[in-house]
Amino acid sequence: MEDSLEEIHEELLVWAESVGVKINGIRPMRLSGRGFGIVATENLMPDTEILTVPISALRTKDTVTPALAKRLPLPIASSTSSSKSKPKDQNSFTVHGLLAADLTLNTPANTHTYAKWAAVVPTWADLQLVMPLVWPASLQALLPTTAAKLLAEQREKFERDWAIVSAAFPFPSRVSGRGSASASASNGDANENDPTATAGGSIAPTCTKQEYLYAWLLVNTRTFYFVTPQTAKELPKADHMALQPVADLFNHTDRDGCAVVFGPTTTYSFRTTRAYEKGEEVHISYGSHANDFLLVEYGFVLGDIDDDDDTSNHGTENENDHHDDESTTQSTPLPSKHDGQNQWDELRLDDALLPSLSPSQQEDLEDVGFLGNYTLDRQTVCHRTQVALRLLLTSVPAHRGGITMNSWRRFVSGLDDGEKSQRAAEGLLVQVLKEYDEGVVEERLEALEGLRFDDGGEDGEDVIDGGDAVGEGQEEGKWNNIRRDMLRKRWLQIRTMISETIRRLT
Repeated sequence: MEDSLEEIHEELLVWAESVGVKINGIRPMRLSGRGFGIVATENLMPDTEILTVPISALRTKDTVTPALAKRLPLPIASSTSSSKSKPKDQNSFTVHGLLAADLTLNTPANTHTYAKWAAVVPTWADLQLVMPLVWPASLQALLPTTAAKLLAEQREKFERDWAIVSAAFPFPSRVSGRGSASASASNGDANENDPTATAGGSIAPTCTKQEYLYAWLLVNTRTFYFVTPQTAKELPKADHMALQPVADLFNHTDRDGCAVVFGPTTTYSFRTTRAYEKGEEVHISYGSHANDFLLVEYGFVLGDIDDDDDTSNHGTENENDHHDDESTTQSTPLPSKHDGQNQWDELRLDDALLPSLSPSQQEDLEDVGFLGNYTLDRQTVCHRTQVALRLLLTSVPAHRGGITMNSWRRFVSGLDDGEKSQRAAEGLLVQVLKEYDEGVVEERLEALEGLRFDDGGEDGEDVIDGGDAVGEGQEEGKWNNIRRDMLRKRWLQIRTMISETIRRLT
């Protein structure tokens, strides 16, 4: 099996070079116990160009076969003068959805032109294991609040894309068969009377919802930010994306990733930002993202937790931006070593703070634009949190550090720097964090410990309209236990962040 995978990656490199990709001093390699990644084949100096991908090798909205594109609505921007993060209306199609349709239905391209690339992407089972979108509902219900909100947005986006594709191609949503980057329907011979015919065969007339979901998740986890002068004017930023060979095998790091530069009419260029020794893994950064985002969008979290000490802070974990960062990429969830916790990790504190605020206090915060979106990162809390904490201090007696409403208003307006009330605010934050840890965090960890999937059953069912599950019975239960452990790790990371903050402030 290992020799086969090495051979498949070698074939990918040969194909990539045939379409103009230039590779220098790197190659995909198996990482002991951690799948594949890009590894230096020689000592590399800083600012070495290690990979160049011509625009002609990318898979973009413009490479989608016309036989497919003409039956789907074109992605549109919210205006011609500026690119927004969302399409014009809920019925607008996305480039994400269009690329996923091409991966699912464009049989000639998938079985010929891009066959070597399709052979190295994660399988449906790989994605089922790590992507919360297809986890059992019992696990989804125990996601941190931020992750749960991101998941709801992701599900809505997928369902919207699927509704458009399934309406344009009236195929059943539940058909037996497993997903693959190339649909399972027969190619048939090209026919000039067939609206789906192409020079190399026919686009598939049918696929399941699961097959489309598989392709949709591949696009979600493997696209790079890509924009041209035309798409900059015509499409929202969320639609600035493209798939590209070899580069999508890079794993993620939160620091010291290679520089990624592209010219809209020429190439993508990847250059080292530091020296690498032969045999060392080379990373790129997908963006400055917290672990809740990484978990939902890519199926991994950075950073390890020592099971012998729930509040430890050492080690690391797996790897796998959205297209919201012009120097970043999406890739597949592959584990990779990292010398510390995710420096961009953060915890949304709304669940901890809002219950402590009275209805009138919440109205006061809403009036000044500071209700909600409270954040704790690895170093400090945001200014919004400081505002909310000081409002809570207005209910505290003066001899215990309380402040007046006038003092609070001065802090909100910037007339008071808050230095005199800082210690009291920090003491209140410690109290809030302890209550959150002993309440919500502990409850989630206990609930996870109580979940058992050994017999498969209801907790192991597919949550996206009934495709094939990962396995049956005990095998499926084993996979769900792996998912549960991943989620438990995330809650332990949150506990670590809380305990570090408490230690820092006391």
